[in-house]
Amino acid sequence: MKNLDFQKIWHSVKFPLIAILMGFIFGAIFIIAAGENPLVAYGALFSGSLGGVDKLGETMYKMTPILLTGLAVGIAFRTGLFNIGGEGQYIMGTLAAVSLGWVFRTLPGFLLIPILLIGGAGAGALWASIAGILKAKRGVHEVITTIMLNYIALFLANYLVRTILNSSVLEGTEKTAYSAAVPIQGHLLKFNEW
Repeated sequence: MKNLDFQKIWHSVKFPLIAILMGFIFGAIFIIAAGENPLVAYGALFSGSLGGVDKLGETMYKMTPILLTGLAVGIAFRTGLFNIGGEGQYIMGTLAAVSLGWVFRTLPGFLLIPILLIGGAGAGALWASIAGILKAKRGVHEVITTIMLNYIALFLANYLVRTILNSSVLEGTEKTAYSAAVPIQGHLLKFNEW
């Protein structure tokens, strides 16, 4: 029984491990071709991303949106669909979170953070549902719709950040292209400072 469990585990992890190993090998080849030492480069990579609690926290902070976007693509792929629209769904979720952060900026963190998380996830899911509805009702291929929805989300976010959600427009100062900031009580990193 133990041998069977080990074989199942090995079968499920061998290809990702081989892919990681090949990535490091090909990366080392390119680093050597650039005239640098791959051991120094990989040492800096690991110490800069995993070399302490603060660095690990920063790595997790930067990695989480990418990981969740990849999960959205992976779940769709396991069902036989191609979700090429992860970027647009991420953009719409971010746009919704920033908008909700501005609207509910006076709420305390224990209320604001769940609103931002649920609102961002809901907006991304709603954006993905456009392609899902078109696939289910009209048979439109999801690759085409999700790619086109990526561009719509990008240009819509660009427009809104330059106009309605622009911090200078909201505050009445000179015009810049920065979105309104999520208030400090809505930051996950400041969760312990309530």
